[in-house]
Amino acid sequence: MTIQNNLFDNNTLKKKILSDKHNRMVFSSGREFDIYMVGGYLRDVLLGRKSIDRDFAAKGNLQDILEKIAAKTDGRIICIGKRNFYRIVSAKGLMLDFSPVDKDIEHDLRERDFTVNSMAWSPGTGIIDLNNGMNDLSKKIIKMNRIDNLLKDPVRILRAYRLADEMSFKIDPKTRNALKTIRKRIREAKSERITLEFFRILNSNNNIITLRTLLKDGILEQIIPLSHGKLEDKLKVIYNFNKIFDKLPLRYKVKLGKEFSQGLSYKGLLTLEILMLGSPYCDHLTMSSRINEHISLLRNIRKFTGKEKRAREELYRIFKTAGRALLDYILINNMLKYINEYERYVRIMKKCILPTKEIMQITGLKEGKALGTVIEELKRAEFICKIKHKGEAIDFIKEKCLFNLT
Repeated sequence: MTIQNNLFDNNTLKKKILSDKHNRMVFSSGREFDIYMVGGYLRDVLLGRKSIDRDFAAKGNLQDILEKIAAKTDGRIICIGKRNFYRIVSAKGLMLDFSPVDKDIEHDLRERDFTVNSMAWSPGTGIIDLNNGMNDLSKKIIKMNRIDNLLKDPVRILRAYRLADEMSFKIDPKTRNALKTIRKRIREAKSERITLEFFRILNSNNNIITLRTLLKDGILEQIIPLSHGKLEDKLKVIYNFNKIFDKLPLRYKVKLGKEFSQGLSYKGLLTLEILMLGSPYCDHLTMSSRINEHISLLRNIRKFTGKEKRAREELYRIFKTAGRALLDYILINNMLKYINEYERYVRIMKKCILPTKEIMQITGLKEGKALGTVIEELKRAEFICKIKHKGEAIDFIKEKCLFNLT
């Protein structure tokens, strides 16, 4: 992606920014205040990219500004973190982020993380670029402003790699050396913020490239508590998994592309599972109960050998243990040849070969544990191909299940 040189002209840039009705509303509402567009939105406009997040910095009575704009958007004001960072969220999903300018906008920009994020714009001033951010955008470089800025907020260490990934940029050599030097400081960042940045990397189509860079620079082992050698092995598995993904039927690619939890895609979850399996509990990541459930299920499954005389029975035991994480198990263990067995298992689990009422009539059982056992045995028998139609299912119940229940 290249920078849109025509947007260097302030009139063109002004037209582009104010063509958005929400931007127009913010600047018109804050005419008596010093309001600037900053951060990722401005960067993305210069790159010709679409951006949902709108970041503003304002000098003056921030509460007055927020209340005025919230009233116009029918939104609510949310305070985020300890730095008086605010977000206005409207009923229609619009999000506007505001941070206070304590001294002046120039001081604010010098305190930011990277040069490409350290520009500001307002209708009155035009572009303010004290740190040559536009030049670094043109060169596709992520460059720090000062190492002290990274130390004040160590999650910025990980953010450098995430930004380079998302924009297909390179990290400036001097900046990269600094990141490697202070890598252990990332542990001081809040786990929720590390998780947000790390999940965005896992969601990337190029995650293997970025993960390799993180490993090479000693960052990855600050997040996933494994040795360098073990993490190298994990990345080989992730590389192979990405090749498997390319071979998947479209319906599975669509499924894996959807959000699973905490903004993490299902494909990103599988990458996380590969990293987490075999590692101790990771207190540098804050994961939802849904994500933790899948990781816990996978920890309890033995690897499929296929060497048993009754391979289908082994598959059944593994599939049953995997539960909701069954698809995860199939994919991260490179078992695409068993995808049809997976689909057949899912169908059988959803619908038994005999309706429950018919099973109750044959067995005389009422709802309860005993009936559940019969249904489970019936499903198992169908999966291992011991029964293939209703007649065999009825005989199976009469000959086997009832005998076991007496």
